[in-house]
Amino acid sequence: MKILNKGLLVAFTTMLAFSYTVPSSISYADENNTVNTVNTANTEVSNAEVTKTKELMDIIQELDQNLDMENLSNNNPEDILKLSKTAQDFYHSYKSISDSNNGSVSADSVVNLIASKVNENSINNNPNYAAQYAVVRSKDFYISNYQVNQVVKLAGLHGTGWGFAIALAKKFGKSPTWVTLMIVAVPALGAATLNYCNSKNKGVIINRLSIGATHNFSCRSQ
Repeated sequence: MKILNKGLLVAFTTMLAFSYTVPSSISYADENNTVNTVNTANTEVSNAEVTKTKELMDIIQELDQNLDMENLSNNNPEDILKLSKTAQDFYHSYKSISDSNNGSVSADSVVNLIASKVNENSINNNPNYAAQYAVVRSKDFYISNYQVNQVVKLAGLHGTGWGFAIALAKKFGKSPTWVTLMIVAVPALGAATLNYCNSKNKGVIINRLSIGATHNFSCRSQ
C-alpha cells in the first residue's frame, strides 16, 4: 500500500454533458477581452455527475490503500479481486493507460480517465442522448483566480499521474461539485493557456461550444 504525494491538487473543469471527446479546436481570446457578468446557472452540474465524481474520488483512495499504484507490477491478481467491482474497473483502465505508455501515466491522462468515467455515467443514464447530439449548445463556466492558480501550481507539483490523482482525492474528495466543474479545463486547454487567460488575476471564463458530438473550448479573462 502506498500513499503518495499529498498536496493540493486541482485540475478539472466544466461539466461533462452527454459526450466528452477531445476538442477539435482550442483557442483563447485576447487578454484584454473582459466579461462583467457570469450566468451562475451555467456552472451547475447534475447530481448524477457529482455523485459519480465523489464515487471516483473514493475509488482512487481505495486503490491507493490496497495496491501499489506507482509500480503496478507489484500487484497480484488476488489483491485486485478483493477490491470493489468499480475499483477493479478503474484499476484496469488505469493499467491499460500505463501499459500503452511504457509504465508512465501523466496527470493529463488521469484527468481524461476520470472525465471519461463521469461521462460514461452521464451517457448510460440518458437514453435519449443520441438525439441530443444534434443540438448546438454554448455555455460559459467561471473559474476563480484562486482555482486557476491552484490548477497551474498543482499541474507541476506531481511527477506522476497517480500522485496527482491521490492528491486530488485527498484534498478535494469532499468537494465533488468543484472537481466535476474542473474536469474539462486541464485536458481541454492546459495549465499554460489558463494562466494566460488569467493575466488580470480575476479568474477566467471558459466557453464550451458543442455542435453535435464536437466540443470546442476557449477561455477569456473575467
